Amino acid sequence: MTELPFHLQKLPPEALTLLRHMLHHGGGDALTLEESGLSTRGVLKSIRRLINADYLELKAGSYSLTSDGLFAARQIDEYERARAGQIPDSLDEALRVKRRLVIVTPRSYVSERPSDLYVGINAPDRGNTRLPYGAQMELRVTAVGATLAPNSLSMDVPPDKAAVPNRLRVLPEAKTPAVRIRVDVFQAFEYNEMEALGGFYFDIPVYVDENRRDKTPRAVGIDVMLKGTS
Repeated sequence: MTELPFHLQKLPPEALTLLRHMLHHGGGDALTLEESGLSTRGVLKSIRRLINADYLELKAGSYSLTSDGLFAARQIDEYERARAGQIPDSLDEALRVKRRLVIVTPRSYVSERPSDLYVGINAPDRGNTRLPYGAQMELRVTAVGATLAPNSLSMDVPPDKAAVPNRLRVLPEAKTPAVRIRVDVFQAFEYNEMEALGGFYFDIPVYVDENRRDKTPRAVGIDVMLKGTS
């Protein structure tokens, strides 16, 4: 990795330091996070920025990395190790293969009426590096304003073609104006090891009147960097 992704370049250096510290030492309260070497003011300022960026979350008085935060922290760590000469840049790039996770959904829902979402992994782009063999991805899916089943998916990703799509069913609650769906993506390895690849969310409006429903398909997704070696 020759440079940080643009979304990380926008963060102040203190926030990058805190992310990398939490990758290696875990979370904690604000006082514990001063072990990163930042001042009290630096820690508090970084926490605010990282919470706003959805990289940190607060649970029971302790700050921890979200799946997006873990992915960002790994990117920072790889960048810093490459700068220090601990990993060859070309090797680091060769270990990662980009694939596209796509979810197809209607553009709107009707309250208390089920709708189906379809989740797939696109085939690799022509001319791009391919995985040397198949990979396994795990998805954790949550919804606000609806019940959703199943809440997790396991997907086998072939090296040379699209993955077989999976179906999710969403049932919007009564009187909710919209449903927010959150998807967190992981790559699974042997011995139950998991690596966070990132996450995203999207909102779908909900109507009471069936006639306002727009069944036109909408595709949303995220690029993920799969590891091509165990």
